[in-house]
Amino acid sequence: MLPLFIEECAATLGKVHGRIEVRTIQTCSALNDFLAGPGVQQVFRLDHTTTLLKTQHVRAETIHHVTSLSPQRAGAAILLRIVRGQWSIENHSHWVHDVTFGEDQSQVRKGHLPQVLATLRNVAIGLIRLRRFHFAARARLLCITSV
Repeated sequence: MLPLFIEECAATLGKVHGRIEVRTIQTCSALNDFLAGPGVQQVFRLDHTTTLLKTQHVRAETIHHVTSLSPQRAGAAILLRIVRGQWSIENHSHWVHDVTFGEDQSQVRKGHLPQVLATLRNVAIGLIRLRRFHFAARARLLCITSV
C-alpha cells in the first residue's frame, strides 16, 4: 500500500510471555474501485513485529487484508482489535481440539467416522463450556474418572 493512500493508522504494543509485540495497521478505501469482489469496503496492511527479550531475535511479518467493513463502521483501531480477537478464538478452539482431545493423533481417516468423531468432540466441548468449566482438560478428566 502506498503511503499516499493511507487513511488511518493504529498500533498496539504489548509485552507477553517474554516477548514484545508491536502491531501496526494502515487502512485504505481509495483502492476499492480497482479491487474485484462484492462488498469490498477497505483494504488494510497489518505489520506484526515480535522481539524475544531473551535472545533479542526479531521476527516481522506483513499481511494484507480485504474487508467488507466500511471505514465508518470499523476504523483502524477496531480492525486491529478484530484481527487480534480472531487469533485468540482460533488458538482457544484449536488448542482444546488438538491437545485436550488429541484430534491430531486420531488414526481414523476413512468413511464418515472422522466427521462423526469431530461432531462428538464438538458436543463434548460444548457441554464443558455450558457447565462453565475453566479448563477443558480438568473437565474431561472428571468425566472419565466418574464413569
